[in-house]
Amino acid sequence: MTTQAASIRHPVAAFYLYYIALYAPVAITISFFPLWIRAQGLDDRQTGLVMALGAALAVLVNPAVGAIADQYRSRKAILLALVGGSVLSAGLLFSAEGFVGVLLVFLATKAFSASLIPLSESMALAGVPRYGLDFGRLRSAGSMSVVAVSVALGWLVDRAGTEVIAIAFLVTYLGQGILALMLPNDDIAVRHTVKGPLLQVLQVPGFSLFLASAAVSQACHGFFYSYSALYWKSVGFSASTIGYLWALGVLAEITAFTCGSLLAARISPPALIALACAAGVLRWSLTGLAQTPGVAMLAQLLQGATLGFTQLGAAQYVRTRVPAQVLSSGTGLYAACTGLLTAACVFAGSFLFASVGGRAFLLTAAMCAVGLAAALVLRAREARLMDVAGAG
Repeated sequence: MTTQAASIRHPVAAFYLYYIALYAPVAITISFFPLWIRAQGLDDRQTGLVMALGAALAVLVNPAVGAIADQYRSRKAILLALVGGSVLSAGLLFSAEGFVGVLLVFLATKAFSASLIPLSESMALAGVPRYGLDFGRLRSAGSMSVVAVSVALGWLVDRAGTEVIAIAFLVTYLGQGILALMLPNDDIAVRHTVKGPLLQVLQVPGFSLFLASAAVSQACHGFFYSYSALYWKSVGFSASTIGYLWALGVLAEITAFTCGSLLAARISPPALIALACAAGVLRWSLTGLAQTPGVAMLAQLLQGATLGFTQLGAAQYVRTRVPAQVLSSGTGLYAACTGLLTAACVFAGSFLFASVGGRAFLLTAAMCAVGLAAALVLRAREARLMDVAGAG
């Protein structure tokens, strides 16, 4: 084996291990963290407000971190600082009391952790041509981590109570910090300052339609993360059953991510996002009716389309349409828009869920219908531009 080949394989292995650690705390946040919040004495509306304000904070943090990364050009250094802050703030969970205490600690954690995924994705997308990374398979490693953590944590919560959720949260961030140290340095020599990175991204043709489709589809999952465990618990599902349902959904998305390179080669990013939104209309409608495990299982199987296709389409769109020098700003803006939409619908859901229960998921079904329309317009727009270019 040549030295060059060895130098390429090591970064690839480091990325795969890191992505497993990256999505471990995500699994806790989206599956069982609302139960921990409720265990601190907060009601449904207060729980929804905490989650919504956390998503809203990401709107401010993500574009700023993305722009800084493009200016500073050392994503790994910024990533390590964010993981360190996440560890310290997660440690404060053990002293959080009451609504104000839980809110402040959760916001502190989100301030550091909100940008971890978009910043990590910008590093991974930059590594696609550099190291030969397959983004879909890399992302599937993160999904496998979600499966393992969801099942294991569901088992632990049933036996040890909700206190174990905070412990798992801290441990997973510590593991992420250790594996982040193994990532390759991605420092790039700065020849000139990148001017207006956020404005450059917004000027990409069709980027607003991309946000109106992909970010909407992604935001619907944020709503699901906030209320699914509470909803399933209210209709009598055990914590173990909830963990298995999460695992089923993530297994479906793993299948989609594993086939990601084949899909991306045959289907344009706008078409993939349109398929995701169409599946979202069906999935969220079913989820609102999922008072039996059978219907819930069917809804969860659609996660391969709703989440897998959304993230594959978004990653391919950003990688191929956004200029390389503002890649972190592109992922940051996408994450910020997703956070804004998530915060809005989670906040609305804090009132709807308390009033109508699972029927609140019809809100996300309607949002996906809007996202589908935007994705179809973007697909048609790009097709016309290709026809014009071909005729020229």
